[in-house]
Amino acid sequence: MQPNELERILDHGFAFAGLRADASVKDSIVVMAEGLPHFVHVLGLEAGSVACEEDRDQVKPIDLEKGIRRAVKGHSIMSEYRKATESPQPGHLYEHVLLACALVPKDQFGYFRPRDVVKPLSSVLGKPAAIPAFARHLNELSGESRGNVLLKEGRSHNFRYRFRNPFLQPFAKMV
Repeated sequence: MQPNELERILDHGFAFAGLRADASVKDSIVVMAEGLPHFVHVLGLEAGSVACEEDRDQVKPIDLEKGIRRAVKGHSIMSEYRKATESPQPGHLYEHVLLACALVPKDQFGYFRPRDVVKPLSSVLGKPAAIPAFARHLNELSGESRGNVLLKEGRSHNFRYRFRNPFLQPFAKMV
């Protein structure tokens, strides 16, 4: 869905509950939802619930932060996320690489290339990242051991990736 449609969902839901939301809260929810109304509903509900529990009719950024933690904790996709990102090896990058993949601009079909991951991963890590540092992670995230969370297409040195489950992309941003 388009951002203005997602914002209308929030406006309608908050108004129905007698709540108002800061523009920054609505903007954050729309960006995190990646066009999926499911996440707009979940995040709006949780943030609004926090505001109500605090006996306020204004949904603030702190309500959204608490709401995100609630939504993530109770969401069914958590097991898929954990399978993809947990590792007993110290210093692994699975969580960081998955987040960078979620932040990457995608083509019209949701695909991205390894070179697209360099900038967001560098930002997430706070230091420069090069493809050889995370290529293995992309490969494993598209394999059975990590739940096939990424679909990989193409040939060597020309692979394209996309999220198998579209819900995992916004979820990775929230965790």
